[in-house]
Amino acid sequence: MGMNLLCEVCEASNAVATCRLCGRNACANHIDSGGLCSICKETLCKLCSQRLSVSSCTICGRIICRECSVELQPAIRVCKECFSKILYSESYSKYRKYLRRFAKNL
Repeated sequence: MGMNLLCEVCEASNAVATCRLCGRNACANHIDSGGLCSICKETLCKLCSQRLSVSSCTICGRIICRECSVELQPAIRVCKECFSKILYSESYSKYRKYLRRFAKNL
């Protein structure tokens, strides 16, 4: 870490580490023990907590990564948990009808 680099999150404190995912320089207040900056940590997939999210689930609203979601159409994604419930749970059958507009295999 070079001298006098500012934290790219708060732009006030000196950076002490670099985020392992995005490469941002971050101060001690904005980097966790796993090497993630606070911005990446906020945008991690809520299912796997390993990859950055690309969308949110149309059903539950959680932010999800590509691997933890099913793309019904471009820009229409459902998390794998909700997708499984839609297919197999009667309590989610109302969503099946809604999602049929996007995916023919439901």
